[in-house]
Amino acid sequence: MENFKAIPILSAPEFSPERLQKIKSLFAGFPDTDIRFEWKEKGFAIFLHALDFQRFNERLLAFAENGESDEELKNFSLQILEAVDSIRSYGLKGEKRLYSGYNDERKVKGRAKKVADREPYFYATGHGFSKSNHACPPAYKNKIICGDSEEILKELPDNCVDLIFTSPAYNFGLEYASNGDAAHWESYFEKLFRIFSECVRVLKYGGTVLVNMQPQF
Repeated sequence: MENFKAIPILSAPEFSPERLQKIKSLFAGFPDTDIRFEWKEKGFAIFLHALDFQRFNERLLAFAENGESDEELKNFSLQILEAVDSIRSYGLKGEKRLYSGYNDERKVKGRAKKVADREPYFYATGHGFSKSNHACPPAYKNKIICGDSEEILKELPDNCVDLIFTSPAYNFGLEYASNGDAAHWESYFEKLFRIFSECVRVLKYGGTVLVNMQPQF
């Protein structure tokens, strides 16, 4: 079934009409679009799309522990519960576990236009960066260098760093020992972008920049 995850349970008991009705009662109240089952002579299968597992768990446990005298059917209800609970790959939506389609890419409306609009801001489009990488000066290798990163980066040649990892101050007014952390926002961003420009300049072609930044707005 499309958009459903199938769980075959081959060791199902022999179903009389009475037993089948009791199994149906376990699934009652859960939409067919979320969960359904099929029983055939060769076995029993559950088809899952989404499920309020907590409610399903309570329903089957109550059936097995309190509401049923047929031992074979009680064991089978626990087997169903175990099979569903064994699935560890699912998404979440409200109270439900999503077993199918949760990893599908969400469609973007007007994708082509959005790509075209954003293209000028993509660093790899028409950037003119040199592909010639350079060695990092020995004076900077295996060293911890303290200072203003904007000024220190200016001392490095182009395309000489493989990886840049930075966690800028958040400008929240934290009491750092070295200086204040409450600059005017425009000044803060201007400083940040000057440093980022130097980061791009010293980064090797094909290198990586990682920025750890708490969302501000």
